[in-house]
Amino acid sequence: MESVRSFLAEKLWDPEAFKFAAQLNTVLLVVFWFFIGYYYALSKIPFLQRYKIQNKPPYPSEKLVRECLVETLLNHFILRPILLYFTWPVFKRFGAEVFDDVAAYLTSVPTIGTIAFQVAICMQIDDFWFYWSHRLLHHRSIYKYIHKKHHEFRHTIPIAVEYAHPVEDFISNTVSTLLGPFILRSHLLGMLL
Repeated sequence: MESVRSFLAEKLWDPEAFKFAAQLNTVLLVVFWFFIGYYYALSKIPFLQRYKIQNKPPYPSEKLVRECLVETLLNHFILRPILLYFTWPVFKRFGAEVFDDVAAYLTSVPTIGTIAFQVAICMQIDDFWFYWSHRLLHHRSIYKYIHKKHHEFRHTIPIAVEYAHPVEDFISNTVSTLLGPFILRSHLLGMLL
């Protein structure tokens, strides 16, 4: 048993990969849950109900909302950090860095023009990848196995935006976010924006 532990500690543990996954996932979580909370709060203001576009379908059942919340939490707190951890070697190979202190991080930040350019290109890559991967998930041979879960909601609510099978979460949500920074070899700040 000791040899298994030492093998795992030597071969699988990478402090840089852990920092990369922790830093990136923390920012993704903060941004995602901030906006989910914001839009949820807006949806509860009675005055704004008349401006809702989608009033016809019934609000999703409490069971579906709870299932969605559990699935999203599992994807965000378990699946995504593991995927980020194991993709670190690929990002590192293409020039990504993690920093131990803020000063080293700030001195490596590219110019505002470079960041703006990279963010604009990353948005295009994200949109392109997400569109085509989402369209692929509608193919009849895989729809019922992977993507159907996402369409269980007939009435949209903020949390349902990432309600997805783990394969879909990786292919459509995670890869679309990381592909642009990976291709452009963006600084971590550009990746986070």
